[in-house]
Amino acid sequence: MLGIVLGGVLGLAVLLLACGYYSFYLTTMVKRRTDEELYQLYPGTADFYQRTAKTAKRIMSHDGLQLYGELYQQSQEVKADQLVILVHGYKNNRLASMQYIPMFWQLGYDVFVVDQRSHGKSEGKIATYGNCEKQDLLAWINQLQSEYHRIGLHGHSMGGATVLAVAQYEKLAFIISEAGLTQAAQGVQTYVQNRLHLPNWAGEIMIALTNIFTILLGKFSLYRTNPGSVASQSTVPILAIHGTADESVPVWMSEQLIADKIGEYNQLWRIDGGTHKDLYQKQPGEYNRIIETFLQQISK
Repeated sequence: MLGIVLGGVLGLAVLLLACGYYSFYLTTMVKRRTDEELYQLYPGTADFYQRTAKTAKRIMSHDGLQLYGELYQQSQEVKADQLVILVHGYKNNRLASMQYIPMFWQLGYDVFVVDQRSHGKSEGKIATYGNCEKQDLLAWINQLQSEYHRIGLHGHSMGGATVLAVAQYEKLAFIISEAGLTQAAQGVQTYVQNRLHLPNWAGEIMIALTNIFTILLGKFSLYRTNPGSVASQSTVPILAIHGTADESVPVWMSEQLIADKIGEYNQLWRIDGGTHKDLYQKQPGEYNRIIETFLQQISK
């Protein structure tokens, strides 16, 4: 009888750990989107990318990974004195950022787009929701700041987590967080629950199990990854953009970020009916206007 009980307990433990590893794989290591898939997701990207001049750059991360990025100057003859760095979300790569480049060119910025670690042409296997990515972004900033008088950041989803995580770097001119992930555990739980169609209580168990593997294999804790808390105590101006119908990163994350934020010129723009991936496509004209107004206000 004891053997049966122990066998059952062991079997349950193995099942739970298997579920935790699957969730870990799903949220940190799953296959990234290919360039061809991103061309389909973002119409016009293939033509823009292939015809636009760019300068490839590479650096080494603090833990020995080669990271890749591309510089897009609004003029090949004259470099602008201000730069915005665009940071994509989970499973994407720099191609997801192409849609924003013409807008920032019109506002007088050169644009640098990154492949986050474990995405695109950058090395790595695990996404860490800003824990390692913030060091990568700071390395890019340190390399580029000698060339530009003013540097701002724009990040989408997990890219939002990355840019918010470096908000304490007070030399930044601004941060734009689009559908930004401010609390990793809550965000990953929402993603897993929606992906696997789980009730809330099962989602909480899955995240606790997932966190075992993020600690063991990723060297970070989901529960301690809260870039929103870091950003809220920074004086760098933040514009948070979020769709009210976002099922991947709930809109309350951006609402809480701006409600808690210290300093001046912080703004929240809710896009009614906007989902996780369509915010720029849904209202491109209004998107451009909101960002232009925000940048004008912080420049006064």
